[in-house]
Amino acid sequence: MTQKEKAEKAAWYIGAVSDYEYYNDNWYDIFLRGKGDCMASRYALQYMCNHMGIKAVAFSSLDEHGKTLIYADGKFYVVITGFNEPRPRQYMIYEISGEALEQLAGHGHASGEFIKLDNVFDVIYRNSHTVYSGNPEEGQELFFQILMSRNLTPEQRADILINGTVRK
Repeated sequence: MTQKEKAEKAAWYIGAVSDYEYYNDNWYDIFLRGKGDCMASRYALQYMCNHMGIKAVAFSSLDEHGKTLIYADGKFYVVITGFNEPRPRQYMIYEISGEALEQLAGHGHASGEFIKLDNVFDVIYRNSHTVYSGNPEEGQELFFQILMSRNLTPEQRADILINGTVRK
């Protein structure tokens, strides 16, 4: 089985075993109670993928309903779980690259709007990478340096999202 197939099977499983429940963002309830919202579904997928050795990060922004970014078989994919429906709930998976990946990784929208990079901040702020020293101010400063840097490619920004690899 390819990594993409494994991730897709995990997304299918989440939909097969759980119903949508408003305001229940506890990912473990997907498995224990068979219920959860889009936030619970995306984090359940992240943890399942990580357990299988697939790099994945759930979008923590409420604007990104049910979306999880995965890196499987050398490509980036967005997997959408957590649809508001009874089981079996549907899921979607699509490859993302180029300009779409660039926007997702924090380069901003074409109109110049600011895109929220909750996941990058989480990676830095929660000590998920090698250079964070434990100082919250340093973490915030590092976050904004990455966010504002025009020297990072979309792939480097995605690497920060997926791996938490940050180098000064």
